[in-house]
Amino acid sequence: MNYRTQGMVSTGFVGTGSVQSSEHPFFEFTIRGPSTVTWQWGTPDIADMPEWNAPRDLARNLGGSLVDMKRAADGSPVVAYFSPVDGSIKVGMLYDGAWNVSSVHSFDSKIDGEPMMEPGSDLSVAIDSNGIPHVLFYDPASKSLYYAVFAGSNWAVSVLDDEGDPGAHNAIQIAPGNVPHFAYYRAETGSLVYSTLVDNVLATEVVDNAANVGLYVDLALSPRDSNPRLSYYDATHGDLKCAISDGTDWEIHVVDASGDVGIESAIAVDPSGTPLIAYQENTDGAIQGLRFAFLIDGNWQLYNLDETNLTGFGIDLAVDPTGNPHVTYHNFDGLYYAFYNGFNWATVLLQEGELGGTTGLDLDSEGNPGVAYWDGRNLLYVDGKGNSYDLTSSR
Repeated sequence: MNYRTQGMVSTGFVGTGSVQSSEHPFFEFTIRGPSTVTWQWGTPDIADMPEWNAPRDLARNLGGSLVDMKRAADGSPVVAYFSPVDGSIKVGMLYDGAWNVSSVHSFDSKIDGEPMMEPGSDLSVAIDSNGIPHVLFYDPASKSLYYAVFAGSNWAVSVLDDEGDPGAHNAIQIAPGNVPHFAYYRAETGSLVYSTLVDNVLATEVVDNAANVGLYVDLALSPRDSNPRLSYYDATHGDLKCAISDGTDWEIHVVDASGDVGIESAIAVDPSGTPLIAYQENTDGAIQGLRFAFLIDGNWQLYNLDETNLTGFGIDLAVDPTGNPHVTYHNFDGLYYAFYNGFNWATVLLQEGELGGTTGLDLDSEGNPGVAYWDGRNLLYVDGKGNSYDLTSSR
């Protein structure tokens, strides 16, 4: 069911018989007698652009480019990043009331005799229902994908996969019951891999190996049933693809095949589990833009979000409780935030100046955004006014 149509938004339904009324824009039920469903529609509320706090330093003079961020239940940021200064994955978070930075894993300083600048193209962080962070990252020295869980005073680190050079592109999400879900690229076979870890038993499957696929993979779970949706890049054909699972089988979609599209993809789902994707498009040699895709009635709708010169780098995407998408990205000269306010897209420049690498975007329980990012040498965090945390430490 498309919960948005012709400028209206579904506010739920009134049910009779077997169907109980709900404010959700979808329903599932067992028929036990005559039943009816009457959909309720209304005009969407127009959300205001957030007022932003001043950016705050998380770490200085590191010169990094990899970062991911999720917000804890209290809205405070949990930030995972790579520090080239000491060659380690670190996580900063509020712990026992103070900002704490801990080292998750240290890498060998050189790869094939050369200094290692970054371990792969991604590192990913997720938070379970107990507030415990989980981190997924790639080690180029051993060509292995590592998984780490915070154990209260240190990190429990293990190899998740070491077959076929896996994990340079990776993503993690935590489902109800604190079940971790993983998606990643296996370089030697050019394939997309998905796995879950249940009771310490890892179940792994290849989702797509039709070409060199799985780069820039991102992962989202449906709020209805925790079934995964994966966005990723098909490097052989230059296409953006999306894999959608019903819990048993995968349905593979070519979302966009117009030119070279799908690098830097990020995926999220709306309240009904429908996937939304932000990604970079390169259909003209002089333009690298930001594009947005969403699925309606089995068809992908495409929207050019920003086509100003070379842009659409470091993309991240989140969806608020009303189903409105929020996007962060940069063009190396500025950090941008865009969101759909219920009527149209609105964009603001968050910081001007040298930018690089990835961004980490997440929303608190009320849909307020926070962003972690690199300004060239320093790691910073910025969020909407009304959210204030002591993020100082002895970094």
